[in-house]
Amino acid sequence: LVICIFVALANTIYAKIDKIRLMLLTSETYVIAWNQISGKAPVVCYDEASYFFSQKQLQRVAKPYKSNKKYGMHTFFAKFTNLVPDKTYYLKITDTEGQSRLYWFHTLAENPDTISIIAGGDSRSNPDIRLLADKMAGKLQPDLIVFDGDFTVTCMGKQWQRWFDDWQSTIVNGRLIPIIVAEGNHERGNALQLLFDAPKHTFYSLQFGNLLHLTILNSEYDLNEQTAWLEKDLKKDSSVWKIAVYHKPMRPHYSGKANGDDIYKAWAKILWNYRVNAVLEGDTHMAKITYPIRPSGDKGSEDGFMRDDKTGTVFLGEGSWGAPLRPADKSRSWTLDMASINQFKLLYVTKNKIKVRTIKYQNADSVKAIDFKKRYSTLPANIDLWKPAGLKVVTINARK
Repeated sequence: LVICIFVALANTIYAKIDKIRLMLLTSETYVIAWNQISGKAPVVCYDEASYFFSQKQLQRVAKPYKSNKKYGMHTFFAKFTNLVPDKTYYLKITDTEGQSRLYWFHTLAENPDTISIIAGGDSRSNPDIRLLADKMAGKLQPDLIVFDGDFTVTCMGKQWQRWFDDWQSTIVNGRLIPIIVAEGNHERGNALQLLFDAPKHTFYSLQFGNLLHLTILNSEYDLNEQTAWLEKDLKKDSSVWKIAVYHKPMRPHYSGKANGDDIYKAWAKILWNYRVNAVLEGDTHMAKITYPIRPSGDKGSEDGFMRDDKTGTVFLGEGSWGAPLRPADKSRSWTLDMASINQFKLLYVTKNKIKVRTIKYQNADSVKAIDFKKRYSTLPANIDLWKPAGLKVVTINARK
């Protein structure tokens, strides 16, 4: 407490920290991580916005619970617990040399009516393009960013350092957007555990009240071990929207990529049986949206799937957050549309439907950030949308 009050008065002395990111490990557990350049004994001072504005102090303290010196960074992690739902919290990271700038984040409601999600991945190889995606993501002010793998090329220290430096562009007006991570084939070892405190083997799930169940799978890890867990996980609640996320697609829409038959055999029927509404895939570096489809070998099916508007799952993808674009040249009868473009998805999950927009982010520097309070109702005037099959919005309806 004394530390927080003291450094609040010394507002011209800045701690030497960078590469800040906020993670959502459960629907109620927020974790902040940063690189400590110098200074000792760092802590995070934080408080509800209402208290901070009235007292001009940050009374609560979150001490780091772990740290590591990997990838050329000294990464610290601090956890926020017992937070009030649907509240804004302000924070500063303080150490023996001073304090950081003021940041803030907003907790999700206990039973939200709407959640906005930016979903995408594959940011390796083209940092200049990746930076535009990061800027656009910040300007759209989503509740969450779901990143489905392949952050860097070879998972080396300098690449990760640049990645986190670029990620600071998602911070608009001081707001930290929580990131939820999945593992790609370009990750090495336990990078996501060391850098994002992701769960072991990076398969886990998050439940957001009575609105959404989000399941993160790992296409790079033992599929059999995940399959039993997946079925148990999806059994929990049949009344909410369900979205699954993993890196390698079952049916890539680029001819240079082989079908993911092992993933199809392990998960396709389970995802359909337990009413998963949408699946986010990556790896191929292009854009695709399917009709609602179900696994089938019956007449009228193609490549193991059949269009089924009543009970099918919509597959989204396939990762182009800065990775080299590949041709979109392998359509199926159940493909709504595909394109070789830099893009990510913006999802509005509501009680009645999921609305999907595909954001072409390369004009990010000319786009004005929206007001956080209007994140469910407003898009920038000059937003550049891909229109699959001529549609600005693809609507996913509840499965029958």
